[in-house]
Amino acid sequence: MPPRRHRSQARGQVRRAIWPAVAGAALAGIVGGASIAHLSAPPSPLPPPAPTELDRHTLQSLSPAEAAELARFPGTVDLSGLATISPEVAASLARHDGPLLLDGVWLIADDAANALDAHAGALSLAALLARSRSAETLSPAIARLLIRQAGPLALDRLTTLDPPVAELLCRHPDGLHLPALEAPSTAVADLLAATPGSLSLDGLTTIPTPSLARRLLADGRRDFSLVSTIGDEAAALLAAPPAPLRLDNFAAEAQAAPLLAPARARLLARHAGPLAFERLASLDAESAAALASHPGRLEFATLADPALDVLGALEPHAGPLALPAVARLDPAAAAALARHRGPIELTGLRAIESAALATSLLAAGRRDFSRVETLAPDAAAALAGCGEPLDLSGLVDPADDVAAALARHPGPLRLSALAAASTSATSLPAGRAALLARHDGALVLPWLEALDSPALAARLIAEGTRDFDRLVRLAPEVEALLASAAAPSPSLAGLQRLATASLARCLHEAGRSDFSRLESISDEAAAILATAPGPLLLGALAARAETATALSAPLAALLAHHPAELRLDALAALDAGAAAALEPHASLLVLQALRELEPEAEAALARHCGPVRIERLEALGTAALAARLVADGRREYGSLHRLSSAAAAELARVSGALYLEGLVTLDAATAEALAGHSGTLGLDGIAAIDDEPAARLAAHRGPLSLAGLRRISSTARETLKRHDGPLFLDGTVGITTPR
Repeated sequence: MPPRRHRSQARGQVRRAIWPAVAGAALAGIVGGASIAHLSAPPSPLPPPAPTELDRHTLQSLSPAEAAELARFPGTVDLSGLATISPEVAASLARHDGPLLLDGVWLIADDAANALDAHAGALSLAALLARSRSAETLSPAIARLLIRQAGPLALDRLTTLDPPVAELLCRHPDGLHLPALEAPSTAVADLLAATPGSLSLDGLTTIPTPSLARRLLADGRRDFSLVSTIGDEAAALLAAPPAPLRLDNFAAEAQAAPLLAPARARLLARHAGPLAFERLASLDAESAAALASHPGRLEFATLADPALDVLGALEPHAGPLALPAVARLDPAAAAALARHRGPIELTGLRAIESAALATSLLAAGRRDFSRVETLAPDAAAALAGCGEPLDLSGLVDPADDVAAALARHPGPLRLSALAAASTSATSLPAGRAALLARHDGALVLPWLEALDSPALAARLIAEGTRDFDRLVRLAPEVEALLASAAAPSPSLAGLQRLATASLARCLHEAGRSDFSRLESISDEAAAILATAPGPLLLGALAARAETATALSAPLAALLAHHPAELRLDALAALDAGAAAALEPHASLLVLQALRELEPEAEAALARHCGPVRIERLEALGTAALAARLVADGRREYGSLHRLSSAAAAELARVSGALYLEGLVTLDAATAEALAGHSGTLGLDGIAAIDDEPAARLAAHRGPLSLAGLRRISSTARETLKRHDGPLFLDGTVGITTPR
């Protein structure tokens, strides 16, 4: 038996339904059956009104005969205590004309339900209605009874619906609530669409017909999250409204499919959430154009090479566009993608060959370019215009113009791959070096031998680097930076070239004396180092000097500090300034190629602190240099072609033999000076001698060799006969007598 509250509610509903008719009929009978006279006559006593309700709710069972008896009652019959009725009882009760309350009946067979449906009056079946909420299936007989109940019909667990049952239920005027119905057939969907009352299908997973789609939209439905299957015509209808739709399951299936038809694309464009197509093998321009109206994020995970017309169709899309599989774009495709209205996400991009594309990526907020390996120069310039830190960790071998463009970036750059690749480098192009200076990580350049970038040098100095022993060459600007670095002074043991006075002064003030690897030096730097108080190790510089054809005074002054032998074998000329600068050199000075010297240079060499060897000197003019050569033990002067008398006088002081085979002419003064020599005098290079020089030579007191003499006058011959010592004239062919 149903609770008392349910019976009262049901009874009240029936009364409200039948009372106006009963009252109206009674009033019509009173008024219609009385005359005006009767109305004006004194009223006679009325019989008591007949009862309108027969309450038998305590009955729990009923026989057909009892049911037939109750059916004759003209008013409401309350049998809410019955839990079930047989077909026979139902047939008897169906003959009742008034309201019938069977609110306790929850179990009824179809034949009993069919019999009961013949009841012409109001019928209340509260328990049956409540039980039907949990039913998964429904027979037509029960459906006929349910649609006679007032108010919305909620069948919460009904999962299947046959057309006959659907046709019955859809007649219910007060609304249908079918939350468990998922996939109605086409026929059922059309019936549901025509329901006169409200329609609720919260669990719907399939929309097979346009009529159902139209009905749902008309009811204001926008959430189709559970719907995964939609017919093409229904999809076209759903795609038409501009308002966004929730299409979570439909979108999920479409996003996992390898193909996308334009009709589906148009519907997906209405989806309120992001779209990520994970398996799409290709995309045509029509579908792309449809998706371009989607307001949210679009991702095409597998599109590695989208066609140009597809990119063009996507241009109007205002939301983010993600193409993670795209590694490289040709300039036309990059330009098309750059015109995309919304932000661009190209996380798999390996190359950026368009400045417009780089600018678009920056505008979209992208700062991570860690997978990019190649940049066009204009793209690099566009990235450099961004004032925020950038991650370019994948850049390994940028071209010089690319590196130079990126180096103009004002902030830090993450250049991990480039930094790692540069670890073993011995030299760096200027652009790359300047770019590395922007790296926001550690820089390890242990093998670097050349440093031409002031920016990189400043970076290394700022990090506290002072060990530059492997560097052999520095740009002048770098030298200046190192010279101005805070203490301690940089260590440059391997330096081979020194250009600036500032670095030379820095090294000099640091007490540096070992420049054994220095191969070249500017005059300004040499002048600074030459002020050192003691010897300097200049092995490489001295070795290079052996092949030098010219020598400046500052370099000579520096070489004078070399503690070992100094050979200037290729030097054909030595000016007085350089010669004077060499004076402090304390070791042997060899000048093999020198042929002739100015008097001032000869005088300076004469003052050289160490021995001097000038093997090929062709002219000797000063007594000072001659005396120095004698003092150094020089005896043979086969290369001398010219000899001043003053120099000859000094050479004559040599004890022992004196050989001057290179002299080809001999004047009287020089002959007289040489005659003062007391040992063997060799003048085998003279082929002809005049009378006066011969007369002066005759005074020589030692052996005299004129083996090269080819022509001699009789006077000279007679004069030489007076020579007091052996006279060698082995080369004389004949003696001529002047005519």
